[in-house]
Amino acid sequence: MKNAVRGIVALAGLAVFGVAQASNWIVIRETSNPQLSIDAQSIRKLADGSVTVWVQQRYPAPKTLANGAAYTYFMAHNRFFCQNRQLSMGEIHWYAANGASVKTDLDDGTVRDVAPDSTAEFLLDLACGAAAKLSSN
Repeated sequence: MKNAVRGIVALAGLAVFGVAQASNWIVIRETSNPQLSIDAQSIRKLADGSVTVWVQQRYPAPKTLANGAAYTYFMAHNRFFCQNRQLSMGEIHWYAANGASVKTDLDDGTVRDVAPDSTAEFLLDLACGAAAKLSSN
């Protein structure tokens, strides 16, 4: 939780200073496998109160998809329903170590409950906290 609070402060700080970039990946969990990053520039609070954000997970060694393609990181567009503590996923992109795209998929958008003490819960708390800070500025 301490890391989530630090991440929220960092993301809110970036919003205040108005970093002008297409993406702004911030590592929010560096010492774990996988490394977890969030694109601060992609955080959007929608009219229904949900929050969307791009998330990236990087692995130290290649992993293999069902189709046999090797990847070392993926990016997913997540939508968090803050009040209900739920999420849905949209686009998912997998990449090789050299940055080449190995697969792109579109999740069905099913809304799922967020498991306690999971990576998804960590991301929900971070994204929803950052969106609340952004909308109060």
